[in-house]
Amino acid sequence: ANRVLVERAGLGAQALEAAATGTTIGMVTALVLSAWLLHREFGVFVPLRTWLRASIAGVVGFALARLVPHDSVVLAIAALGAGFAGALAVLVVTREIGEDDWRALRRIVRRD
Repeated sequence: ANRVLVERAGLGAQALEAAATGTTIGMVTALVLSAWLLHREFGVFVPLRTWLRASIAGVVGFALARLVPHDSVVLAIAALGAGFAGALAVLVVTREIGEDDWRALRRIVRRD
């Protein structure tokens, strides 16, 4: 998808948007195919509530990162931090990340 879209857009202002669109198409296709295969082989997939909470966290994180100017390396890192903090806050508030998750994270960080 990337190649076709970038060739159509040509070398110019639209090339980056075309590449991003092609990448998105590829990622969504991979998600759908892997979900189908997991469901077919094992009868499992991510619970709908988890998917919704993660989607909301992603949208909030993206929106917050976009609000922070990112004209320099320092500001770009600040924008990433704002996006991460926003997404994490949504996951905590919606209780997608629970006590078991925090316990597991502490174990990983301490390397127990």
